Amino acid sequence: MKNIKGMMFVLMIFSLLLGACGTVSSDSSNAEPEKASGIIPIYTPGTGGIAYTISAGIGSIFNSNKVMEDVQLVTEATSGGAEIINMVLDKSTQGKTAIGFNSIVDVSKSYDGTYDKIPGEQKNLRAISYVTYTAAQVVTNEKSGIKSYEDLRGKTLGLPPGSATEGIVKALLKDGYGIDESEYKVVPLEYSEIAEGIKDGSIDAGPQLGAIPASLLTELSTSTDLTYLSIDNDAQKKFLDANPYYSVYEVPAGTYEGQDQPFIAPSMDVVAFTHEDADPDLVYNFLKTIVDYQEDIAAIHPVAKELNESTIAKGIDIMPLHEGAEKFYSEMGISIANAE
Repeated sequence: MKNIKGMMFVLMIFSLLLGACGTVSSDSSNAEPEKASGIIPIYTPGTGGIAYTISAGIGSIFNSNKVMEDVQLVTEATSGGAEIINMVLDKSTQGKTAIGFNSIVDVSKSYDGTYDKIPGEQKNLRAISYVTYTAAQVVTNEKSGIKSYEDLRGKTLGLPPGSATEGIVKALLKDGYGIDESEYKVVPLEYSEIAEGIKDGSIDAGPQLGAIPASLLTELSTSTDLTYLSIDNDAQKKFLDANPYYSVYEVPAGTYEGQDQPFIAPSMDVVAFTHEDADPDLVYNFLKTIVDYQEDIAAIHPVAKELNESTIAKGIDIMPLHEGAEKFYSEMGISIANAE
């Protein structure tokens, strides 16, 4: 009797183990990425920036031409930087598709695990395309007496908290000019608040981010006498040597009212990215829209004409491509390494 009970117990355990194995096998099967449908967000920095403008334009072209019948691309403004990356990562955990437009520096550092605002390596991030460049144009009220970046020691700067702009300005001051964060005061402000603060004198200096010309800076220059801070040659070399992902941009004289001389501003590229489980068809058709509707893309903003088949893959070898992007570039014969 004891032997019979023992055999029954063994059979029961064996049966449970088989069931468990079956369950593991089912869960570990390679599931297809969920097909995108409904509203798909593109997360960008604030509404006054070039990334938002280009994203909204691409979305409008995509939607009006019904590139994907069941999908609407909708641009959502954020505070930029870490928030954009976190929102894309949140969609990844939900199994939903999303695209982010963000600084190449923040995205690449987040992937590598060296981004101080998001702990750990984010190896599920995937590159899609180059989008545009953006320059952090630091200005002061002429009444402040500030003439150069060197003069910012002991001064009050307005900076958008957690943004790529905050990162690039702090890197320029530290690596280009040897000015530590403890040597100036930072007030967390959005771009419109920075413009207002410079106008009324409540802050000494601050950046406006965007392609040239930056709309808020254009507006500010019509009401306030400004000094446009320019990076000198020595500081430029130190800054770029320490920060190879960054670049500089010369803003031509006459771009803004009262700007009689060109000035050198720190700049960076903006890229489109997503997560590895995003719908490949959505990513593919996002890129196809940019190339197929080139005239419409160029009409979004003067700088958008620089987003084309020759530049679309610029700099995106910072991390693995999304499979939808891989398919598109392969079909187009676009080499990532040789992108201009």
